[in-house]
Amino acid sequence: MVRSPGIGGYVFGAVVTAAIAAIAWFALGKDALDKATESAGDRQAQTVRDFTGVVSRLKQRLGPEGRLVTVTLRDSSAEFVTGVDGDVAHALRWTGGDGPLEAFEENAPVGDPEPFPVAKLDARAPKRIFDAISERENGDFELSIGDLQRAGTGRLVWTMRGVIGERGVAYTASPAGAGVTRYDPASPQLSVATQLTRCIQRASNDPVKVQRCVARFRP
Repeated sequence: MVRSPGIGGYVFGAVVTAAIAAIAWFALGKDALDKATESAGDRQAQTVRDFTGVVSRLKQRLGPEGRLVTVTLRDSSAEFVTGVDGDVAHALRWTGGDGPLEAFEENAPVGDPEPFPVAKLDARAPKRIFDAISERENGDFELSIGDLQRAGTGRLVWTMRGVIGERGVAYTASPAGAGVTRYDPASPQLSVATQLTRCIQRASNDPVKVQRCVARFRP
């Protein structure tokens, strides 16, 4: 005679089934997460490799006298603002691989930053910066967004924002990818107000020198 499993048997079976499902879900979920992470890292590495060719094509397109207003870099794309006409910015977009530089328009950058020569765009700078951040943070830097443009002080700087694991980080560097330092909006390199304050401190209450400081760093 076949016996019924009873309530205990049903409970035990349900527990085993749930455990197997949980293990399978965790394994698949972790695998998917690992693949997504690897994919992001692969995209960024590919972008770094392709960026040299993209910059070369950009310089050929704009010519030796070409100017840029801002460069925006993501893990698998880049945008180059080439000029501003009123509230409209004219730009070129690259979406990875061997894709073309496609023209588009967007809202003009806030503050109307001063253009810089396209020759200042160093295609190898992003990799130098990523490597320096990874070494300093003891982990793989994954880019969220980066940009090359003039700060309020007029200095041309790269600002790279991204994550190390799950922790957000931000760094600045020179156009060539040197001098990689933690992002500090109050640093003398980025802040006119900080430069003015330091100049006044060095003036030692000399009225003439203070006036020169104000005139030099007046917005």
